[in-house]
Amino acid sequence: MVYAEFVSKVSVNEGSAMRDRHGEQGLPEPVTGCGPCWKGLGGLLLLVRVAIVPDMGLAVEAVTGTEMPPPVVRKDVRVVYDVSHDEQQAGIGKALFYARGLLTAYASLGVPLQELDVHLVLHGGAAYWALNEDAYQRYRGEPFDFNPHAAVIEKLIADGVHVEVCNATLKAHGWGRADLLPGVLRVHDGYTRIIDLQLQGHAYLYF
Repeated sequence: MVYAEFVSKVSVNEGSAMRDRHGEQGLPEPVTGCGPCWKGLGGLLLLVRVAIVPDMGLAVEAVTGTEMPPPVVRKDVRVVYDVSHDEQQAGIGKALFYARGLLTAYASLGVPLQELDVHLVLHGGAAYWALNEDAYQRYRGEPFDFNPHAAVIEKLIADGVHVEVCNATLKAHGWGRADLLPGVLRVHDGYTRIIDLQLQGHAYLYF
């Protein structure tokens, strides 16, 4: 289960409607109330926690009476994606989908790309995402197939993301530098690269 929090201002009437909807759907009733600190605001300031549950949509829990969360780190943001599972989202690799979303999220916060140091380390079942067209077609056994991950990988690289592939995985498949998309980097092996980046202060995301 993944939680995300954001602040929303709703009117008192909207708060009542939200309460009614929760009752109809059998969801826990949200915490409500309007203390003295909210007088004059014309509504309630709600810290909303969104629980993302697979196949169950969004369950929204309104939590009132809390302080604003601290500002997010907006300089020298370091992230490493450990990507070994061949899982798809919207027709592309799931990790690629969320890495693209991460850049969009930081852009919405006004964080420039140059403040982001994002690494995707592909190994195991996800390494083939980084193959160029010829190698991808040989791997898939389809002479007219195309790599659906190629365009997003190229765009991520253009935006400054480091897309890296485990050389041990490449050797196991008989792939080399000539089989990879432009800009994709080979690393000695996935695990030591991920560990090294974590020791350098990169936040760890597992896919």
